[in-house]
Amino acid sequence: MPPKAIPNGTLDLMPRMHHIFPCLKSTLGLIVGTLIGVTGVASDDAHSTTKAWVDVTASGADSTGHNDASKSIKSALTGCREQCVLFFPPGTYRVSEQVRISISHLKVLGPGARIVSSLANHCSVFTASDQMDISFQGLTLDGDFPAGTGIGNGYGLIELLNCSDVSVSECSFKNTAYDCIFMAGGNRGINVSHSVFDRYFCGIDAISGGTNVQPTGLEFSDNRFHRGNASADTAYSGAIKINGLGTASGKINYNLAGSYVVARNIIDSPGQMGVELNGSCDGAAVSGNIVYGAGFGISIAYSAHVTVTGNSVKHCTSYGLEVAANAWDVTLGSNIVDGKDVSGAGIHGGGAIGISIVGSRKISVTGGAVSGYPVLLYAQDGSGASVTGLSISNVTFHDCSDNGADVYIKHVTDYSVTDCMLYGGTDTYDFLTLDCIDGSNVNGRLTGNTLIGTTTNSGIVIANATNAAHGVDHLLVTGNNTVHALPGIAGMWNEPSPSVLSNIQHVRCYDNVGSGTGSAVLQQVVWDVNGAVSFPYRYYAIERGLIRINAGNGRCSFQLPSASGISGWYTTLEKGDPSANGVDVLPQSGQSIDGLTICVLAAQYKRVTVMSDGANWVVTQSN
Repeated sequence: MPPKAIPNGTLDLMPRMHHIFPCLKSTLGLIVGTLIGVTGVASDDAHSTTKAWVDVTASGADSTGHNDASKSIKSALTGCREQCVLFFPPGTYRVSEQVRISISHLKVLGPGARIVSSLANHCSVFTASDQMDISFQGLTLDGDFPAGTGIGNGYGLIELLNCSDVSVSECSFKNTAYDCIFMAGGNRGINVSHSVFDRYFCGIDAISGGTNVQPTGLEFSDNRFHRGNASADTAYSGAIKINGLGTASGKINYNLAGSYVVARNIIDSPGQMGVELNGSCDGAAVSGNIVYGAGFGISIAYSAHVTVTGNSVKHCTSYGLEVAANAWDVTLGSNIVDGKDVSGAGIHGGGAIGISIVGSRKISVTGGAVSGYPVLLYAQDGSGASVTGLSISNVTFHDCSDNGADVYIKHVTDYSVTDCMLYGGTDTYDFLTLDCIDGSNVNGRLTGNTLIGTTTNSGIVIANATNAAHGVDHLLVTGNNTVHALPGIAGMWNEPSPSVLSNIQHVRCYDNVGSGTGSAVLQQVVWDVNGAVSFPYRYYAIERGLIRINAGNGRCSFQLPSASGISGWYTTLEKGDPSANGVDVLPQSGQSIDGLTICVLAAQYKRVTVMSDGANWVVTQSN
């Protein structure tokens, strides 16, 4: 029959009754055994369906904590057969020797029992290797290590090596310089739930066992993690860490996909990592967790087909959410990522990022909100791989905390930002930056977004497109709306030093609107020309928009794209500076502007609107 819950009053009463009536200890053990549905009599039948009951105090284990109980506990364990309960009555048990579990089908039960470790080198209290069907319930495991910086991981108060069907529930782990639960090798079907972790170096640490030995079927849910023993920048520390295969070689072993669930955990100040999935954690689901005060809130690397949904990640000092190192097919959905602390102050400086996506493929960010970081979302190549297939949709970005950007895209192929809300603030920063300093951004769509800003916020900025090999190719900007006072200097983008701009090509910008007092229409484009420069743009059009050219440092020319095949497209060009330097508007070779080969904008605010008739350009309006 299933175990019955022990009333809270029973647990509170038992220690006092043991103290007052020592002679009732065995009787109380039998009573508790009856409450949980097991017998109080040991059975010699290893195949019995009735669980045998072994009370460690019957073997002489001291429950007062004064004497070492190690040998008595191990003696009691040798009396266990399969289908057995190893029972710890309420009390304190001090152990100085490792308890090795060498049988399967064992339940270790101890509501109200506290096991204090004094093992040399902080070795594991319980260790099991190549066993199955083991459960730990109701125990408190105390590493007896003072609060402070942890030593490192690699040991656990509970250690599992190549085990299967193991559950840990309603347990408490505290005061360890190493791991609370350490798993190595091909562990399968491990469930840790409804447990509390306090003062630890690493709460749950699961690693692979080498070539083709991957942990699978891991579920860690409904646990609470408080106060890790390490700071947010202490390497390898954290609450939940799963390190599978593929990390050392830089490859993902997709054929070793397992099942991983990390759900509804509350994680507070865990050290470096809140949740880390690193190395072939394919098919993992991370959902409904609350993470506060980690270095990295949730980190995914070298893994595929991962969903990270409905999590609340607050005040993580490096990255809120991280997708890195050849991750593939990762969905970040409806997460709340906020860098602000309990006082409402955001994170400033230090390269902190709300959502970081580096060197990964097929990444979707949808729903939710990001706030309180210098850069709210950052995507770029790295780890020897590019970011390919990035979709950002229906996300709210607000309260960027420094002079950074809401969304910063660098060297990304096949990207889209659609139907997002981007809010400005008092700091000077960009809503969306396409950075081309070391490479190109290719095949982009910026559609249906709303940008609500102030005079200190820039709209969509193309930066550092000054190298012939680096730029923007194939970009669609349409259906976006700006509300309130985006500055004219960068209504769409500003290229500060356009000495080489032929690499900005195949760009279409149309049907963007601006509203609100002082607002600039999004497809307004400004170039501050440093010297006399020609603009040999290829297949480029700002449809139904404004291109403002500043020629303060010398006469310059702007070459229109070919009019062929784009009948009905029109663009307005304006000279924006007060100098005497003219701006020459030129058609492609063999084409004309109202029958002429040049149109000159000679004075500030001089403007001309030209439209393609499919073969040449026609002036529709000028001043």
